[in-house]
Amino acid sequence: MEIKAVIFDFDGVIAETEGVHRLAWIALAEDLSRPLPEGFLDRGIGSTMDKLAWELYEFWEGAVDLQEIHDEKANHFRRLLAETKDVLVGGVIEAFQTFHQMGLPMGIATSSPRREIEPLLETHAVKDLFQSIVTLDCVDNPKPHPEAYLRSVANLKQQPENCLVFEDSILGTTAARAAGTNVVGVLTSFPREKLEPLIDAIDHFHQLPQVLKKLRME
Repeated sequence: MEIKAVIFDFDGVIAETEGVHRLAWIALAEDLSRPLPEGFLDRGIGSTMDKLAWELYEFWEGAVDLQEIHDEKANHFRRLLAETKDVLVGGVIEAFQTFHQMGLPMGIATSSPRREIEPLLETHAVKDLFQSIVTLDCVDNPKPHPEAYLRSVANLKQQPENCLVFEDSILGTTAARAAGTNVVGVLTSFPREKLEPLIDAIDHFHQLPQVLKKLRME
């Protein structure tokens, strides 16, 4: 295969934010003195803000306004993210630099809203490295539907079979495969067997050389 572009998920791939999201949902529920549904936090991995907020809205029987759930959870997330050190997945900045030096266009395809990912990208001065950023705000059909990846591929002016995707979740790998891209698992959220089939898997981006060697991209 010939790789001509690279696409990254955000949560669990660029930044280990799944734990921050969990704490934000917990803080929201505590603020409102309301319980969270059983299994809610586990279902949140790779899911969307819209889906999870709606689940809470229904579980709380409409006692809390849907927009308030959205806004307050986002506020908690931004606050907690600012307080969290070493949130980036190991080696990811070096990975960006490697692909940039190789002349490969890069994109982000995430189930998070833009307002949750931009501050971190700007803090680490990497936002301008991406030719495409597709967030929850950009799609009608979130992951596991392939729309986010199909939009990313189109934005990067490539074909799916020429795109390398890094994903950490079951919903995300399902979406990326459905789009026809080549998927590398990032094992921050699930074990490899939960994400297969993959072309390769890494624990962090310090292991990127093994992927490049396998794909003959060194």
